[in-house]
Amino acid sequence: SSNADLRIDHPTRFDGVEAPAMSVTDYLARLRRYTRCDINSFLVAITYINRLCNRSVAFCPTCHNIHRLLVSAIHIASKAMDDAFHTNRVMAQCGGLTTEEMCLLESELCVELDWRLQSSAAELYRVKAAIREPHASYWDSWRSVPTEA
Repeated sequence: SSNADLRIDHPTRFDGVEAPAMSVTDYLARLRRYTRCDINSFLVAITYINRLCNRSVAFCPTCHNIHRLLVSAIHIASKAMDDAFHTNRVMAQCGGLTTEEMCLLESELCVELDWRLQSSAAELYRVKAAIREPHASYWDSWRSVPTEA
């Protein structure tokens, strides 16, 4: 099968060789069901991914990286916002990763975000508005999927 969105030349730590079989919708539902993370952690996670997309097309969501981006971003958002949060081991189990991989993804994401883990009220407002409108300009940087040369 063709992996047109897989960055062969410069993959990030978030890129997998094969796309997971589970849909993004099912994956998010699974994370919500098993982690019981506050919904705001999911919104903050979107702001993190948006920052990455605006920083580099290498982090634009694809079928090969979106699951890892989501689980790591939600986990970090929960740690940044909540008094109680899951261990990396538990979050890895919920996300279908090894604990070691979860730790590496968490570290990489924090570094790529320059450790800027707080989201402003304005950022959260933009995310909430964009979620209601899939064609909103908010998502433009997410659509900049690199292609093979």
